[in-house]
Amino acid sequence: MSASPKQQYLVRIGALQNFDQLCIELGIDPNPVLRRLGLNRKYLETGDLLVEVGRIASALEFVTRLSNRDDIPPLLALDQNRDFLGDYGHLLTSSANMEEFLLEQRAFLYTHAQPVRSEFEVEGDLVRVSFEVIAPHLSALQLDLGVKLTLSQFRMVTNRAAGKVLPLRRVCFRSKVPDYLSTYQSMFGDELEFDADFDGLYFNAEIFKWEIQTANTTLHHYAKERISKIAPESDFIDQLEGLVRFHLPTQKASLTTLANQLGCSERTIQRRLDAHGQESFQSLLDRVRFEIAEQYLVVSNLPMTEIAYAVGYSDQANFTRAFSKYTGSSPSQFRKQRSSG
Repeated sequence: MSASPKQQYLVRIGALQNFDQLCIELGIDPNPVLRRLGLNRKYLETGDLLVEVGRIASALEFVTRLSNRDDIPPLLALDQNRDFLGDYGHLLTSSANMEEFLLEQRAFLYTHAQPVRSEFEVEGDLVRVSFEVIAPHLSALQLDLGVKLTLSQFRMVTNRAAGKVLPLRRVCFRSKVPDYLSTYQSMFGDELEFDADFDGLYFNAEIFKWEIQTANTTLHHYAKERISKIAPESDFIDQLEGLVRFHLPTQKASLTTLANQLGCSERTIQRRLDAHGQESFQSLLDRVRFEIAEQYLVVSNLPMTEIAYAVGYSDQANFTRAFSKYTGSSPSQFRKQRSSG
C-alpha cells in the first residue's frame, strides 16, 4: 500500500498571510471558508505551522470560484509582507547579493514549501528561474494557483530584498491569458507570456551582483550554517530540534538521519545532549513531537489523521496510543479540554 501524500506535501501556513483580509475585500466571509478547510484566523497567525498543501490550494481554489476571478494568487501576494517567510525568511534576505539570495531561497522552499521545486540557470546574458509544484493529488487548477502564488511571492520578496523593482525580461505562465490581466501586469510588468512551456521568469544576469538592501554579514553566516545543517555548539539543541521538526512529517526523524545531516556519530549527539543537561534523544523526539501535536489540537480543527501524519505517525491509532501514554489523555479529550477552557 502506497504512503499517503499527506506525509510528503507540506507547506507553512504563512503562505496564506492576509488571506482573511483578501476575502473581506472581495466581499467573502472568510470564516466559512476557513472552517471548511479546518482552519481559523488564530491558526493563520501561527505562520510556522506546516499544513498539507491541499489545504493551501483548496483555499485559493475556493476563493477563486466564489469571486469568479482568476487573479487570486497575485492579489494575495500584493498585500503580503516579508513576515510570511517566518524567521528563516528574514535570515534569507540577509544575503549579500541576488545570486546568494537565489541559492538560499531554494533551501527555504525545500524546508518550508516541500512540494515546490525551483531551478535557475544562466542562458547567455539572461537568468531563467522556473517553478513547479509537485503534488499529484492536486487538481490542475490547484497546481496552477499554487505555482502562481509561488511566483508572485518570489517577485515581492526579491523586490523588497533588493530595495527596488527587479526588471524582468519575460515572465512565463503555462496557463492561458487571464481575464484579470491587469493584476498580473501590476505584479510582473508588461512582458508576460501565456501558454508557455514553463512557469517562471527571466532577468538580466548582471542582476546577480545586485546588493541586497537588508544584507547582514552576521545573519547571513548563520543562515548558511542552518541551510547546510551545520550547527555551532551553543545552538546545537535548537538545531537538533529544528531538524526533528522538519523530518517528523516524513517519518525520518531518526537518530541515524540526524547524525548523518549533522556530520557526526549517534554517540556524539547523545554526548552533546548530556553535556547540555538534556534528556535522551528519544525523550527530545517525543517532547518535540507532542508539543507540535498539542499545538495543532489547540489552534486548528485538523482531523486526527492529518495531525498524526504531521508528527510522524503512519496511522491515527498509533498516534492516539502514543499521545495518550505521553500526556495522560487522548487527543480528542485534550482538544475538548483546551477548547472548553
